[in-house]
Amino acid sequence: MKNILKLTAICVFAASVLATYANGSKDISKKDPLYNSSNPDVVTQDKMSLRKEPLIATDVVLPEYSWTTKGPGEAVRIKRAYENAPPQIPHSTEGLLPITKDNNSCMGCHMPNVASSVGSTPIPKSHFFDFRRNKDDNGKLDGTRFVCTTCHVPQANAKPLVKNNFHPVFRDPKLINSSNLIKVISEGVNLKASK
Repeated sequence: MKNILKLTAICVFAASVLATYANGSKDISKKDPLYNSSNPDVVTQDKMSLRKEPLIATDVVLPEYSWTTKGPGEAVRIKRAYENAPPQIPHSTEGLLPITKDNNSCMGCHMPNVASSVGSTPIPKSHFFDFRRNKDDNGKLDGTRFVCTTCHVPQANAKPLVKNNFHPVFRDPKLINSSNLIKVISEGVNLKASK
């Protein structure tokens, strides 16, 4: 009961602070130590955000970017970020989204029985396996994998906000454009210990 009261008090306090700032977000007081401080050890609001604006500012103009306009089959495949990473969508998604319970246009080109004939990346075996029930879905796309854009996103010409020195290491060069996740998903896991 004490924990619930403490949590409630914290939530009320946080809500009041947010309400105070939200009401005056365009005219943030320069005396506020969270907004302006000469102390280099104080992390001010404009340093907390990658956009270099106060976190509560509502009138921020985001940088311009554009999505690829190349259609399926015209775009250059984007190298995976790391082994078994969900690949990015290299082509335009115009007319292909949104995915609904009755329509998933991605499946028309990416189902394994079609992919090789149209030159697309086939949906991997891991998407035809129900990990919750530990059973093969026998060639049927698992329901948890039906909305492709949960993991796969188109690439925009946005500039990185921070420098990235990461370089992926692929144990097998084939994995740059394919997945073996279904084979390695339990790698390093002691399944006997969890029973």
